Order: sequence, then structure tokens, then C-alpha cells
Amino acid sequence: MAAADKNAILYFGLNPGAAHEATALRGFGAKILFIGNSDKPDQVLYNGKTYDLAKDDGRKSFLTAMKLLEQLVVDELLKDAGRNMRDEFAKLVIRWASSEVGHLTPTRMVISSHHAGAAFWGDGNGTFEFAEMKKLASAFPRAANAIEHLHFAACYSAQNMMEWPSAFPNLQTIWAYSGSAPGSASGSLTHLRIWERATRLGNVPRRSKAEKTRKGENVSVWSRQYGREERAVDPVETLIAMEAADRHVYDEFFAGDQTVVDTDANPLRDYYNVILNLLNHPDLPPAQRPALEHKQDKTIRLIFFQKEVRKKFQEAYAKDVAAGYQAIGLAVPNFANLTRKQAMAVIAEYLTKAAGNRTAAVTRCLRLVEGLRDLDSQIIPINWL
Repeated sequence: MAAADKNAILYFGLNPGAAHEATALRGFGAKILFIGNSDKPDQVLYNGKTYDLAKDDGRKSFLTAMKLLEQLVVDELLKDAGRNMRDEFAKLVIRWASSEVGHLTPTRMVISSHHAGAAFWGDGNGTFEFAEMKKLASAFPRAANAIEHLHFAACYSAQNMMEWPSAFPNLQTIWAYSGSAPGSASGSLTHLRIWERATRLGNVPRRSKAEKTRKGENVSVWSRQYGREERAVDPVETLIAMEAADRHVYDEFFAGDQTVVDTDANPLRDYYNVILNLLNHPDLPPAQRPALEHKQDKTIRLIFFQKEVRKKFQEAYAKDVAAGYQAIGLAVPNFANLTRKQAMAVIAEYLTKAAGNRTAAVTRCLRLVEGLRDLDSQIIPINWL
């Protein structure tokens, strides 16, 4: 059997600040097994050799060296994982494979990242969803069964937190956030310390311990002993009415009539929180969920349009956009310098001039600018935010 260590924390950190959090927890006496980003995307070092997991032969060589029983499951996961996510997953494979053969098995796990909708991601790093982590856990049942306490240092992570016991069947507690979470430099360590101390001593971390801390009102805790503990929510009818009354806020920002200055505090963020409260509400009619999830997906991209999206769109697609505009004789815009309202006008002009033109360059550019206009997740990946 794997040797469970109740003092050890498996720290899965996708953001640069995660290393700072892990170091601070070590200072409190916790044993941290840290998994973070590799120096080169999708590459992992194992037994002195570096493997390129983006390549079929690199994954095959890595798995052969690992001598895994569940090679097919792991190979499929690493193959399908998004860019810059394979290295963290491979490091988790190394750790969990060690646990399977009787080495140290942490009973606590922290996932430190950004989060919205179903996705977890890091700054300039990869993206994963719960289903991928569950698939990986299925390949290492001893390691997965050992995890008793899970902490999400991630915004809006309470949205789907009750999925996680299906990946880690012996989970006793989960700490997550129904709203935004404090960052590594602005309060996350306070919450991590509360959680770490309680779980190391064998206690249930209680939401009340986070009261009067920064963003403590957003903490959601689940335990087998007490169930869910979270801030009181309005009746679903009240939230549905709030969403309908505030829908004009989304429309104004979408059109560019308003601009997000502070991504953490603005009317569009308030509207986003109403959507999340609805999606978390047990009384939400199932028929209303798809439309709200669609609006959630677009709203989070709209919140970050000014700060991140326009710049990264330009960096990623400048060549294709230039070809498309030049093909119909329009001046090539630099979307990184355009406000949302200016971008909408430039895109509208392009759509008018390009009508009926189906050359390859124009078709490609149309797909891109329509994606920017519509906040399409296929054009604007979540890890741009």
C-alpha cells in the first residue's frame, strides 16, 4: 500500500505566484511536493533525460521509461492535452506513479490557477478541465484514493466543486471560491494557512475562519461532516430577475459603450457574479443552464477584452488579419490599440467590404474578426485571460 503522509501537500501550481505560496507553506512546516511549469513547454525531465511530450515518440519514450501499467490512458491524456499542459500532467504522473508503488502519498492537494467555467489555467501556461484530471486519477487509484483534502486557490472554483469526489473518492473536505479568490500577493496565503493548519491537525476547515479576511465572503467549503458552507444566496427567482434587469450592462460593454478599467471591480464583473450565482443555485431550472453557461463564457472574455484579449489577438493573428484586409484593399488595423468600440467599427467595415468574397485569405480573416466580435472561445482561448 502507498504510505499516506498527512503532513504532505501535493501542490499543483499553474501560475507564477503558486511557487511563492508553496514556499510560504513550507515555512509553516508543511511538506510541499510542488508541480509547476517547465522551462520549455510540454517537456519533462525524468531520470536525467528530457522528453518532448508534444511528439509521439517523446511520449512513447517517456512512458516506456516510466514502465506504467496504464500507459494507454496516460498517453491519450498527454496527447490530447493543450499546449503547455503536458509538462505539469507528466510531473503529476511521475508523482502519482511513485505513490502507486508504495512511496510517499500526500493526503492533501492544492490546485493554484485561474478558473472560469469548466477550465483551469495559468498565466502564459496551459489549460485543463476536471474531466482530464479525473481521467488521470483513474490511472492511479491508490494515489487518488489517498487524497482527503482539496484546496482550490482559484476564482469561481465552487461552481463545479462537487464533481471532484468522483475523482478522489475519499475526499473529506474541499475549499473553493464562489466569487473571485485572493491572489498570492493579496490574501491567498491567509486562506491557505487556515486550511493547512486545520487539515494537518485532522480538523475540518470551516468557512467561518475566513470571516473578516480579504475575500473571505467568497469562500465555499464542503465537508462530509457539515456539507456545504457558503454565503447565503438569494432565491433563484430574485437572481433570475437581477440577471434580466442587468442584461443591458453586458450589451453596453459588448458594444463598447462602456470600457472595463478595473477587471476586479466593475458593473460587468457584478453581472458575471450574478450569472455564477445562478449557475451555482440548486433551484436553477435545467432548461436555463445552457444559455447562462454561454453568457458566462462570453462575459469573462469581455471583462478582459481591454486588458488582455485585444493584445493577444493581435499577437496571435496579425499575419492572417493583414492578409485578409490587404486582399480587399482596406488599411490593416492593429487591434492591440483599438478599444472595443473601435474594434467593432473596424470589423463591421470589413464584413461589409468582404461580402461575397470567398478567397482563402478573406475567409480566414472573416473567421478571426467575427470570433473577436462574438468573443468566440475557439478564437479567444481561456488562457489569454
